Formats: sequence, structure tokens, C-alpha cells
Amino acid sequence: ASGLVVLLVNGANRFADGVMAADRAYEGVLRFGRTTDTGDAYGRETATGLAAPSDFSRFRGDIFQTEPRFCSVRREGSAGYEIADTGEHSPFLAHIYRLDVEADGKFRLKASKNLLVRALATEMGATLESLRRTVVGKFSVDSAVPFDRLLDTEIKDFPSCVMPASEALR
Repeated sequence: ASGLVVLLVNGANRFADGVMAADRAYEGVLRFGRTTDTGDAYGRETATGLAAPSDFSRFRGDIFQTEPRFCSVRREGSAGYEIADTGEHSPFLAHIYRLDVEADGKFRLKASKNLLVRALATEMGATLESLRRTVVGKFSVDSAVPFDRLLDTEIKDFPSCVMPASEALR
């Protein structure tokens, strides 16, 4: 996975809850026809010969998901993999506002913050070949500071890489 990470520094940390709750947008590539235990290309194959859905409309709107075995999400103080190990899955609601899938598997997606994209890929009979987060709330990768630039920035020049909280809240 790659893409946008929102870093909050100093007093902006007080806005963390709002940023964490914000909707997200992604782009990536799905490989239809096989699924894995991790939902991506690196896992153990769990099914093959699956047909790509002919209609993706059932993957838009409200959907229920459960934590897969390989998941970093925390619910009620437990990591997703701990919940999956107990076998006591509690379905949770996620919302997909937009899902566009091309014939070659490229997709664009806008969804609520709690959507598990690898689990969605598995539900579609696919593995996630690549994933890039492009938007978190009002923050976009198009206006973000590239990570390499941030690493190369001297401390005295760091303020040039930071969006003031007043601007971020507009």
C-alpha cells in the first residue's frame, strides 16, 4: 500500500479524532479469479477460477464486513487478528460511496474510514495487487508533501512542509 498519510504536529493533534473518522478514497488494481488468506498477492491461495462480478452495484452503499485473519484494525480494544482467531466475528457497517472498476482490474473507490479494502477484494473474488490512498477527508495526495522531500528537509525549513491548522480546518 502507498499514498497519503496525514501527520498532525504540535497543537494540530487535537484534530486527530476528526481526521481518523474522515472518509477515504483509494485507487488500485484487483486481480480477479483467485483469492488469498491475506486478500493481497502475498498470501496463501484460498480459491481459484472465480469469475469477476458482472455487476459491481452490490458493492456500493452500506455493506457489512468482518475482520479477516490478517487485519490491523482495532475494535473494542482488540486487534483484528485477535478477533479473527476467536471466531467471534461481529459484522460492522461500512459505506462505499463510489466504486469504479475497469475491465483490467484498475479501480477507484471512495468509502467510509472503516472499510477493509483487502476484505472487499476477497468478497469480489479477487486479490488486491496494489492500493494507494489518495484522499483522507479534505486532505489529498495531490497537495501533500512527498515523503522524500520531508526526509530531506532541514529542521529550519520544516515549517514550509506544514499546513497551518487554520488552513486545514477551512
